[in-house]
Parts: sequence; C-alpha cells; structure tokens
Amino acid sequence: MMTPKIVKPKVSRDDKQMLGFMLVILCYLVVALALPLYAILSKSFKNHDGHFVGLANYLEYFSTPALTYSIQNSLTVSILTTLISVTVAFVLAYALNRSCMRFKSAFKVIALVPILVPSLLPGIALVYLFGQQGMIKELLMGYEIYGPIGIVISEFFLLCPMR
Repeated sequence: MMTPKIVKPKVSRDDKQMLGFMLVILCYLVVALALPLYAILSKSFKNHDGHFVGLANYLEYFSTPALTYSIQNSLTVSILTTLISVTVAFVLAYALNRSCMRFKSAFKVIALVPILVPSLLPGIALVYLFGQQGMIKELLMGYEIYGPIGIVISEFFLLCPMR
C-alpha cells in the first residue's frame, strides 16, 4: 500500500510580502506601544526612590476618597452618555432604514452635516445655546451647562449618531 504524498501549498510572492509587512507593523507596534506602556507601568510599581513596592501605589491611589469619587463620576457620565447616544443612534438608523417616513433623504443629509463641522464648533454652540446668557438656557430648567449636565450633552454631541 502506498502512502499518499503530502502536498504543501506553495507560498507565493504576495504571501511573503504580506508576511513582511505584517512583521514591520508588528515591530512598529512593539516599539511605539508596548515598550512605552511597559516603561510607564513598571514605574507604577516603584516608589519615589525607585524601589519596588508592588501594589502599594495602587492601594494608596484607590484609598483616596477624592480619586474614588472622580472615578465614580467619570463612569456615571460615560455610561449615561453611552446609553443616550446608542438609543438615539438606533432610533435614527431604524427610522432611516426601516420606515416609510417623509423627508427621509433630508434627514440623511442632516445626519451627515456634522462630519463637515470643525470639532470646536459644537462646544461654542453649546455655550451660545445653554450658557449664562444662552438663547435656550431655560430648557435646562434652572440647571447650568457648567457641570455634569453639560458634560453629558457635550459628550453626546461628540458621540452624536449624526456624526
């Protein structure tokens, strides 16, 4: 009985080029990302004198009430902004793709306009609309734009589904 020959696929020139490019990209990622991250993280396990202290720096950091409070605020704003943005994006996408609403093409154009707007313009617009002398600051019902509400609104505009 004859044993069948094992046929190895021939490696083409394109495959060798692709492998070479992937190795170049991998080297770049190691030099540009991994090594600096290692340098930063390794310092976080040392004290001011350069001696290894383990997780003591992290325990001190997270035991500070003000820092714990700031992390809690950041997570609250992030979760709230994500929920609002995803909900509005889903409704907009569903309306534009699955409904028979009128003026659908106009809404598509309106949804694409923020791509053309410079990034500083939404911040300026928020101050003009909701600031101390804003045109529609009454919509905030007595609250100010300068605080958590303003952060959530500005983050929503940043992540706005229409961008």
